[in-house]
Amino acid sequence: MTDTADAPILAEQKLAMSRVFDAPRAQVWAAWTTPSLISKWWGPVGFEVPESTIVLEPSKGGKFSLSMHSEEHGIDVPMDAHFIEYVEGERLVYTEPEPCLPEIKTVVGIVTFTDVEGGKTEVGFDVSMRTSDQIRELSESGWVESFDRLAAVLAG
Repeated sequence: MTDTADAPILAEQKLAMSRVFDAPRAQVWAAWTTPSLISKWWGPVGFEVPESTIVLEPSKGGKFSLSMHSEEHGIDVPMDAHFIEYVEGERLVYTEPEPCLPEIKTVVGIVTFTDVEGGKTEVGFDVSMRTSDQIRELSESGWVESFDRLAAVLAG
């Protein structure tokens, strides 16, 4: 019999955040859909995404994959997703049916891009996943750091 007393409890988790970036929508969209730009900001502090690991097929059903690497932690975290929706300049919806971490089950992410007065862009980011509370909290803090890195890339 397997001891499950220490196994994390997996539940449907939601992560919802938004941020206004001081850049026009076309520039923010490009940062999400251009491998050379994605490699500069994706992932929390201490992780890098080599551009050579990024595959982005910009269409419904297209592949979206990459690998985050942390020298400090000695780990690689691959992502293998595909787009459910790809609406140029407006909306990305992706799913990662088999996330690399056993603590996470199917992930669905929705990213929206909205013009804001003054040439700014609001990015809405909503993720659903089946995971533990702890992993959801780590994911959220990682995305906050990623958004900070994205803001720095957009600022030049």
